[in-house]
Amino acid sequence: MKKDRIIKILFLFALIVSIYFIVSGLVGNSILDSTIYEEGISLDTTTVDLTVNETKSINASVIPPNATYNNLTWTSISPSIATVNNGVITGVSPGTCMIKVETEKMKITKVITVNVKPISINVEQIVVDNNNIELYEGETASINYKVLPENATNKNLNFRSENPSIAAFNEQYEIVGVSEGETVIILSSNNGITEKVNVKVKKKIIDVSKIELNKKGLILKVGNSEMLSAKLTPTNATDKTLTWISSNTKVATVENGLVKAIGYGDTIITVKTNNGLEASCNVVVPKEHELMNKAVLSLLSDSSRNIKTHFNNNNCKKGQSCDRPNIYNSKISGNIKLSLYNPSSNKKEYITTVNNNVMLTNLLIPGNTYYLESSNDSKNYEYVSINKGIRMIQVKSVRNIRDFGGWKADGGTLKYGIIFRGASPYESLTETESTFKQIGITDIVDIRSNSQFNSDKSKLKSFNKHNYQVYGYTIKRINSHKAVEAIMKLVVAGRKVYFHCAVGTDRTGTIAMLLEGILGLNKTYLFDDYELSYFRREVWNAGKTRNGSEINSLYNQIKSYGTMEQEKFIHWFLSESNDKTRDLKLINDFRKKMINGNPIEYKLSNGELVKD
Repeated sequence: MKKDRIIKILFLFALIVSIYFIVSGLVGNSILDSTIYEEGISLDTTTVDLTVNETKSINASVIPPNATYNNLTWTSISPSIATVNNGVITGVSPGTCMIKVETEKMKITKVITVNVKPISINVEQIVVDNNNIELYEGETASINYKVLPENATNKNLNFRSENPSIAAFNEQYEIVGVSEGETVIILSSNNGITEKVNVKVKKKIIDVSKIELNKKGLILKVGNSEMLSAKLTPTNATDKTLTWISSNTKVATVENGLVKAIGYGDTIITVKTNNGLEASCNVVVPKEHELMNKAVLSLLSDSSRNIKTHFNNNNCKKGQSCDRPNIYNSKISGNIKLSLYNPSSNKKEYITTVNNNVMLTNLLIPGNTYYLESSNDSKNYEYVSINKGIRMIQVKSVRNIRDFGGWKADGGTLKYGIIFRGASPYESLTETESTFKQIGITDIVDIRSNSQFNSDKSKLKSFNKHNYQVYGYTIKRINSHKAVEAIMKLVVAGRKVYFHCAVGTDRTGTIAMLLEGILGLNKTYLFDDYELSYFRREVWNAGKTRNGSEINSLYNQIKSYGTMEQEKFIHWFLSESNDKTRDLKLINDFRKKMINGNPIEYKLSNGELVKD
């Protein structure tokens, strides 16, 4: 019993001791220990921006504030960039580094990022080498400048134009002249330092690169004027000032492009630009010549067409045959080189050389201007312009030779030098042959009797000869149609035709009227041409006028064909045809060959003649 009691007492003692040690350990570690440990770090910033040598204090504390260990350890990861001393960070050199902050006991850390920038040196002055810049529209100019001090931290400048509509900047910061005027360019630094540049933009000088006159050559009559115009390239040239000069003011003067003819001759009108370019126009003031003699000219100028008055007033009966041209008497003696003057190209197209005024006159065509030059002296020359009208040809023993050209026809006027009419050419053969060749005749159509033709057949062998025996003042005889058809075919083939009877009046007048009617001459002109043949004194007859019965009988025969006056002759010709389509084509082709202008073209519709 006693033993059990002792055991119980020992067990209890051991239990008490164990409880004591357990309690003692708990109290020693917590309840009985008064240390407050760190839980974190409080920083007023985790990023710091500094310049070199600049310092900044960081407010830092241990959390909780009553922590037993409240000391902090500061460490720079890159002390070459930034150092730290008890929370004071100092910038050492440009760059970025980390500053570590650590608690004393629990070793809790935080990191501060430090950005160190170089020491900022402000711009103190902007210096430009030219404060006054001039340039033209569209040009560029650079501003040469310096920023002082040279080690300024930020040398970047801002550029501004007070008026960008006058001067602006391109991507290279060059000044660009925009429009004429003056403005100011301002250069400024980020710290407010400025400098001004005065800019003057002048109107761009665009030089004339080409000058042309609207005409290379010009023909003027004495007293007349014409305006020349100059075309400048480019059209927006800056200086469009022109200077006009005449090389011979006795021939023509010029003022601001207006050329006035003063006297006969030629002169060169030159226009110059201020940058030395020039253009010229050859101005010709020719002598004027009327090929029609006084009798013919007075008749055609008289609305009453009283041929007897003009025949008598011009002495046509007394030794002066009025079927000849008015001869041009050149001042140049000896051989004369004859050239056609073309004002549009200002070229002289050589024709031939002649040795007398009659030959010269025969080659002159109304409406043209000619250049005559001595074969022996190029400085001895003259210009002559031939008035429009009837062209007569003079051959010693051949009368009534006239060119078909000049008459007003359907859609224009008849061309010169294609068809000639007149009397028998078989006298003075040498002169006749020479003249015919010079005026271009290739074919002779003889409408006399067969016996007359055969008697002269061997003469003038240089020409192609054709014979159709025609009767005057009638269209019923088949040969009238054949003669007209033959002449039209020759013309269409490009031949130059002379047709004739004995004296160039009745039979020649008949064929002439038929051809001219097909070409669209009105009644007045048909009768004028007929009547002109009777200015030859040897055939003068009071009945051979426009009022005579013979010519009116011929015209009345035509009147029965068709309704339109100018189409009656075409109807007549087709009435004698066995192939109207073919012959109408011949008529259309003939009219095109003979008429300067736009003649009406005809066609057949259901057998009827209509305008195409």
